[in-house]
Amino acid sequence: MDVSKATYSRPPTVFRAATKKLSWLPYAVLGLVAVLAVSAVVMLGYQDTSLEQPEPSKPVVAPPRYVYVDLGANSGDTCLMFLQDPEAPEKYDFPTPEGKTHADAEIHLFEANPSFNTDLVDLKQKLKERGININIYPSTPVWIESTLLPFYIDSGNKHAAGSSLDPSHPDPVRTGGKSVNLTSVAIAQWLLERFLPEDFVIVKMDIELAEYSIISNMAAMSAGHVIDYIFVEWHSWLIKGDDPRVAQSAEAVKQLEAQGVKFPSYSTLSRKRRRAA
Repeated sequence: MDVSKATYSRPPTVFRAATKKLSWLPYAVLGLVAVLAVSAVVMLGYQDTSLEQPEPSKPVVAPPRYVYVDLGANSGDTCLMFLQDPEAPEKYDFPTPEGKTHADAEIHLFEANPSFNTDLVDLKQKLKERGININIYPSTPVWIESTLLPFYIDSGNKHAAGSSLDPSHPDPVRTGGKSVNLTSVAIAQWLLERFLPEDFVIVKMDIELAEYSIISNMAAMSAGHVIDYIFVEWHSWLIKGDDPRVAQSAEAVKQLEAQGVKFPSYSTLSRKRRRAA
């Protein structure tokens, strides 16, 4: 046997065997490449929803409000007049925006005299049972600023119709001038903080001489931009014509009218006279 020949023929046999064993390698490489390619496509298309920002929701726009603000609510009689309640002492047709009734209004009652606190709570309960919610502010005078003030009580009759912030008001003077210290609300600021020009706001004002200062303050504060109507009981028979408050308030009315406020004629004098009788 030729040894050199035998030795030379062995390597090709081993090489062929190794080549046969590695014949699967190209397919494995191709498979791996395919897997990696698919994974890359999936990863590129994948979004982590936990990091997504929610789409901002559209703001909810509240409809315009219909508002009745009663300054000097007494026992709540004018509120009943506003609601056209059968128990109201008089009838008065307050304006309403289109599509609304008086019962739809947001109602706020301010009264300084503590004698009426119980009456206002009883009225709130009574109207609640009828499905009408009102907001009451008992023992709360309205003024041009929020501060502690003496409030002078008319103790001449049970309705205390002449109670006032003004110490010169003849009714408290006539009946002894008793006073209580109360914290006032800056009503012009209160209105501006709560309402918008598109709201339909009615203000009724029967506050025994304080109307002169408050109307002037409302004009100075541009509160007319959020008020549609002001029904004022002007106590002209209790104030001298040369009092500077008279001219100042007359000018203020013009300014408020220029801001869009209407001033219908309004008086509760007949009701007061019947009460005092």
